[in-house]
Amino acid sequence: MTTTMNKVSRHSLMKKKNMRLIIEYFRENACSTFQIGKEIGLSSGGAKKLVDDIADGGLIVRVPSVRRFESGRTPLSYEINPNYRRVLIVNYADATVSLLDLCGNVVEVLRVDDVFDNEDSNKYILDTIEQIKAMLSRHTDVPLGVIALVYVGKFDKQGNCRFSGMFKNITLNIYETFKKEFGVEVIAHNDLQFALMAERRKGVFKGNEESACLFNIGRGVSCSIMINDKLYVGANGIAGEVGQNLIIGNQDVRTTNEDYISWWRIKRKLEKKIENGEQFALKEGFNHADAVIAYKNGDPIVREIVDCSAKNMARLLKNITDLMDFGIIILTGKMLEFGDDYYQLLIDEYQKIGRQMFNSDCYAQVRIVRAERNEDEDILTGAFECARDKVFEDFVQSRLSIRYETVKAGE
Repeated sequence: MTTTMNKVSRHSLMKKKNMRLIIEYFRENACSTFQIGKEIGLSSGGAKKLVDDIADGGLIVRVPSVRRFESGRTPLSYEINPNYRRVLIVNYADATVSLLDLCGNVVEVLRVDDVFDNEDSNKYILDTIEQIKAMLSRHTDVPLGVIALVYVGKFDKQGNCRFSGMFKNITLNIYETFKKEFGVEVIAHNDLQFALMAERRKGVFKGNEESACLFNIGRGVSCSIMINDKLYVGANGIAGEVGQNLIIGNQDVRTTNEDYISWWRIKRKLEKKIENGEQFALKEGFNHADAVIAYKNGDPIVREIVDCSAKNMARLLKNITDLMDFGIIILTGKMLEFGDDYYQLLIDEYQKIGRQMFNSDCYAQVRIVRAERNEDEDILTGAFECARDKVFEDFVQSRLSIRYETVKAGE
C-alpha cells in the first residue's frame, strides 16, 4: 500500500503542475485540448484527460468553436466558468465593495462611507459587513469563493495592532472578523501590494524579472516588494514603509524620507515661498494640478523645489538598489504627473550616483520604469487576480484530494 500511495503522490505532484499550467492558459483565453497539449508538451489524450477533469469540477465550461474547414470534427474549446465562484473585493482605498464573477465581470458595486477619521470605526466595519451581506443575499445563485481586502498603509492582520491612520480607532481584528462572518478565505494586502500584482500580470513586466519594487511617490513615499515572483509583506504585513525611514545623522527624530520627496512637503515649501512674499507662478490656494502646469512651463522656483525632490528620490532608489538588488523598479503616484523632465532627472541622477561612487554604470542595468496603468485600476485588478489565484489553487487541491481518497479507498 505504501508503494502505491508513493506512486500516487508522485503522480499528484505532476498532475498539480500540469493542472496549474492548464488553468493559466484558460485564465485569459478559450483553448482547445489540442492547443493545451501543444503548449505544455502533453499528448492529445493526456491533455484531454486533464481538461475533462477540470471541466468535471466545474471550473471551465465548453464554448462554441469556429470551424475552419467544412470537413472534420469541430474542435472542443473551453474557458473559465464565470459562475464557478464569485470574488468579493472590499476596497478601503476608495470605499467601495465590488462583487465580480470569475472572469472579472462586475455583478454589483456598493459604495460605503469612508473609514478615515471615523470615531466609531468598529461600528463602521460591522455596518459595512451587514451591507455586504445584504448585497450577497441578492446574488445567491453562485457561491462566494474568496474575499480580497484592500487597505491603505500599515495593517497587522496577525493581531490587533493597527498602525495606519485608516484603522487608528479600530480594535476589531478585521481579517478574522471577515473570515468568521463570511466563511471564506480573506486575502488582505495594502493598495500598493495589490497594484504590484497587477503590474506583474498586465503591466510593465516585459522580461523575466522575479524581484521587483513598486514605489508610490505621492502624498507620502511607500513601496511594495516582490521577491522570487511572490509578494513580500514582512513578518507583520507592513514591509515597504520606506517613507518613514529616519534620516541618519539628523538629530530631529521626526525627519524622514518623505520630508525630502513627497508632494505634501513640496506643497508646504511652495506655500512658504508665497507666505514670504516671493513672486512666482503659484498663488495662495494652489493645488497639485497648478504646480504641475507651473513646472512644465518652466517656473524657476517650482522647478528648483520639484527637481530637488527628484534628486532626493534618486538617492533613495540608490539605497534600495544596494539593499535589495531588484530587477525592476516601477514608479507611480502624483509626483510622476510632473512629467518627462521630472522622471528623466530622477533617472539621470540615479545613474550619476553610480558613476561618482563606483566609477561605473552599474546602476544603468537596473530597469526603472513608470507604471503603465492607472493606479486605481491596478489596485482592483491586482486584488481580483490574487483572489482568482486562491480560487484556482483551492480547486486544484480539491481535485487532487478526490483522486487521493479514491485510491486510498480502493486499497
